[in-house]
Amino acid sequence: MANAQEYINQKYPTKEKRGEIKILRLERKDLEGHLDLSDFVNLEKLYCSENELVGIDLSLTHPEKMTYLDIGNNNFAPSDLSLFSKFINLKVLSIGADKEEKVKLNKYNRFYGSLEPLKSLKLNTLDIRATDINEGLEFLSDSLDSILCEPVRDDAKVKTIHELTKPYYNRLSNAFDIKKCKDYFITLLRRKITELEKESACLEKQLEEIKKLGEEELKILQAELTNIGENLQKEIKEKERVIKELETNLTREEKDNQKLKEYLEEEKHTLEKLKENLEEIQKIEMNYKKHTENSRKNKLRN
Repeated sequence: MANAQEYINQKYPTKEKRGEIKILRLERKDLEGHLDLSDFVNLEKLYCSENELVGIDLSLTHPEKMTYLDIGNNNFAPSDLSLFSKFINLKVLSIGADKEEKVKLNKYNRFYGSLEPLKSLKLNTLDIRATDINEGLEFLSDSLDSILCEPVRDDAKVKTIHELTKPYYNRLSNAFDIKKCKDYFITLLRRKITELEKESACLEKQLEEIKKLGEEELKILQAELTNIGENLQKEIKEKERVIKELETNLTREEKDNQKLKEYLEEEKHTLEKLKENLEEIQKIEMNYKKHTENSRKNKLRN
């Protein structure tokens, strides 16, 4: 195996030389490692399949010039498809793998995620075999007439796309009807949306019932708290009256009566506890009022 960048540096040593290249053929060169092609500013076609590259830098000055890109059957590190989104005139994109022996050795391109980054491309051919790309068919251009998406490996997530596209692919003519496939896929999405809308409506109804139940319980609680508060206020007034009477009697007649003093202190202590309880009840009532007001405001916003 040869280091990919060293190979490029030897074959195209100057920036000027690299800038002249429009078609770069690097397929089956036993290259490994990372490849930086950012100096190939006028590149239109890249053939780089069947190596063991783990990454590539395609930060080109004129990405719109690229029409053909084949980096299939390599060993790219995990990545989504965003690095290809700038190649708006690309016709052929091959990033998959079809070499079972190599795949069994765990050597394949680990692209994953959605096809959405390719939505601005007018592709004719797309190869995503053995990858973990598993969604986004609806974003592909109607210009697509060939898609290769066989799983190749058992756990490849591209199997989802393969199952969706299989009825619309003619192996004999190698033709793929993307429009019919997209129409079918969109129909499936609409069905799913309808199901989700029904589930959402059902959940909203249940939530409203829970809210109503909660409001009724809160009303009952408020009534109970109000009743307890009123009873406490009555009891406090009665205790205050008794204490005042006892203090008057103690002042007038029985200043030396220890039992009466003790009873008076007990009554005062009880009065303080009652006042504390009343304060707690009033706090709870205040919190309930705030909760009720917030609920009312939220309903008005909705």
